[in-house]
Amino acid sequence: MQRMIGNAEFEDITSQINLTQLSELLTSCKASRLPFYQQSYWLETVQYEIDARYDGEPLHFVLGKNSFVYESAPWNYRLRDAQALTDALDAMLPTSTTA
Repeated sequence: MQRMIGNAEFEDITSQINLTQLSELLTSCKASRLPFYQQSYWLETVQYEIDARYDGEPLHFVLGKNSFVYESAPWNYRLRDAQALTDALDAMLPTSTTA
């Protein structure tokens, strides 16, 4: 799991997260049923990136200005409750001292 710290630079925060709690948060996420097409996104608009596995398949969560999840790009699914997930992650983590 990574958190944006500025200038398109990320810090690995996996060791700072309660992985059981993160798993519960991710499994409770709601996403759109229909995918949308997006080839790329600006790193500057990302707050968190989370790599996970579901039923043996990789999932990539992107949280920020535009929050979505995808199995394989460019087909993405919008997260309907992304702000709640972002707020929960913010509450779990200490404030970044690198930014």
